[in-house]
Amino acid sequence: MAEEAAPQNNTMQKMIDYTTSTRKGGILMAEIVLSIIVVICFAVSVFGYYILAGVWELISTIIIFIIFSLELQTTFRFINFQWTVFGFLASLLYGHDTYLILTEIRASKDSAPVMIASI
Repeated sequence: MAEEAAPQNNTMQKMIDYTTSTRKGGILMAEIVLSIIVVICFAVSVFGYYILAGVWELISTIIIFIIFSLELQTTFRFINFQWTVFGFLASLLYGHDTYLILTEIRASKDSAPVMIASI
């Protein structure tokens, strides 16, 4: 009696196969590892509030990795994956603009004159 191998349809095996067999999978896995390193570096640095950039990169790369490793890009026809890069860039620009606005507001609060009421 020959034992049949279990079908390799589970999600984890698909992700491992995608990482080891395709160039894009290897690049995405390298980006995930580098993003984790960036998050750790920002977490221990003086400028810890920049950690959001590393976390955003990590989450977006994991999502893209899962989509491509499970071949869901063929299922999601309403998303043009070639143009999503511009969406990421736009969200980074909006985030940077928000940061600049918040630092300007904080600076104006700190430099506001203190009024002392006289009785």
